[in-house]
Amino acid sequence: MKQTRRAAVSTGSTSTESSADLLGRLFGELFGLVVGGRPARHQRRLELLRDRLLRVGNADRPHVVGDLRAAEESQRRPDPFERDGSDLCPVVFLGERQQEVLRRFTACAEGAAKATGTKLTVTVNENAGYENMVFSTPLADRWTHHMRSLGVQVFEARDDERVGSTDMGNVMQVLPAIHPYIAISQESIPGHSIAFREAVRGQEAHENALVAAKALALTAIDVLADPDVLRRARAEFEERRAGGIVKGRS
Repeated sequence: MKQTRRAAVSTGSTSTESSADLLGRLFGELFGLVVGGRPARHQRRLELLRDRLLRVGNADRPHVVGDLRAAEESQRRPDPFERDGSDLCPVVFLGERQQEVLRRFTACAEGAAKATGTKLTVTVNENAGYENMVFSTPLADRWTHHMRSLGVQVFEARDDERVGSTDMGNVMQVLPAIHPYIAISQESIPGHSIAFREAVRGQEAHENALVAAKALALTAIDVLADPDVLRRARAEFEERRAGGIVKGRS
């Protein structure tokens, strides 16, 4: 008996399924293709996913701002000093540029310990710091293309722009990756604030997140469906590794 294989990608949704739920389900199907291996053998399923993603929700959101490729030397360093309130003061060591700050901090802490008659222990953990984020140009170009095709305005990060503290830089040191940022409001809002909390609960932030997630999924499909995208991303990464910009796998 001849068996017919049917693609497991849905091309429709129920009327009660929200855009966020549908997008999550499509992400799950996309992830299944990735972990299943040999995604290039499933071109039809990838095309069905691409088509369905493009029809999720209303993508006409010209006010979304994507913060994309930071300069290779961009710094997103956290405060390197974490104190636990005792006489043991652990310090996270973040690299050569922080050595002078570390020396000064240690000197201040030693002075305070001497003045108060307490014991000071400084512990340096060289593997716990946040590495520089180095965006993959081929992947960033694809994400930018999809964001703009969805009616979104995209800007590149300035060399001196602060983009927060994240361990995504550690990932970027061993493989090509991107870490885009999106706007949640047309107004400038400080992070980790009550205003930020209220903004992320709003409709604008929700819609912008859906558009950005859609662009991210479409970028993943590009990597799976077009071998040239991955080839260029790997070639750029190896060039940067040779130049000491990224570390690569040990």
